[in-house]
Amino acid sequence: MILQIALDTPLRRVFDYRPPSGFVGLGSNGAPRLGVRVRVPFGRQQLIGILVGVASESSIASAKLKTVIDILDEQPIVDRATFDLLRWAAEYYHHPLGEVFAAALPVSLRAGQPAMQTTEWWSLSQTGRQELSTPSARRAPQQRAL
Repeated sequence: MILQIALDTPLRRVFDYRPPSGFVGLGSNGAPRLGVRVRVPFGRQQLIGILVGVASESSIASAKLKTVIDILDEQPIVDRATFDLLRWAAEYYHHPLGEVFAAALPVSLRAGQPAMQTTEWWSLSQTGRQELSTPSARRAPQQRAL
């Protein structure tokens, strides 16, 4: 399986990569879903790209193919209609596909931050509530006052 990745570069092509080691497929054919973000090595840096295709073989020798570092999303970050629209726009306006996808995403997603914001909530346990209502003698008075 060869993953075709669109990177935010001025080159009008996609780049072929191998899936990460130990990858377990998410899509119906065992491949990740089109439209997910991936982190890949590109020269001396790491870039965030969009998976735009899956192929069975590549024009690059398999020994030269690099491996995807990480698949950042389980679900595509754009819906199918938007994905198709961005591909059409890149082709119609003769613009690199990676730059079109990058322009359509917020800066935080281009930087590799999580697509879904999580909020961490803390609450007092039942033991904590009991300690507050009837403090035990285990704590020093200053700690209890605090």
